[in-house]
Amino acid sequence: MATTQTGQTTQSESPSIAERFWHWLFFGILITLAPFAAALFADMDNRVNLSLASLFGQGQLLIIAAVISAAGIGDLVSSDIKKSRNASKNAILGFAIISLVATCTWFADVSSLLATKNPADPNVVASGSLILFGFACLEGLSVLLLTEG
Repeated sequence: MATTQTGQTTQSESPSIAERFWHWLFFGILITLAPFAAALFADMDNRVNLSLASLFGQGQLLIIAAVISAAGIGDLVSSDIKKSRNASKNAILGFAIISLVATCTWFADVSSLLATKNPADPNVVASGSLILFGFACLEGLSVLLLTEG
């Protein structure tokens, strides 16, 4: 909150959609991917063949997708949305819940198989993780747009 010269407190303006988008992109998406950059650099230093399977094949991207979906659910539940947007809210909320359940369930399965003789196929896990991550990002962006004014 800002204060005026007379000492009265005024409400600060709500951030614009552009400010909210950049905040969401940098702090909600890109920073969550930083551990993958560290893994990528480690693989490069160790001369490991770079591939999507080596980077995303153990399911960690599923955790990030779950967090993005959960954040979207929280934003939808805690926001006052115009009545005319209720159908959109319910659709996005439904997709986010499905995404959250799918990513958590699949990560539990993939991680439980890592210590066995038959781990999940890293290529399938990487491809599926990227797809679910993309859906989670679309959900998050949809929530951002829906909760705007």
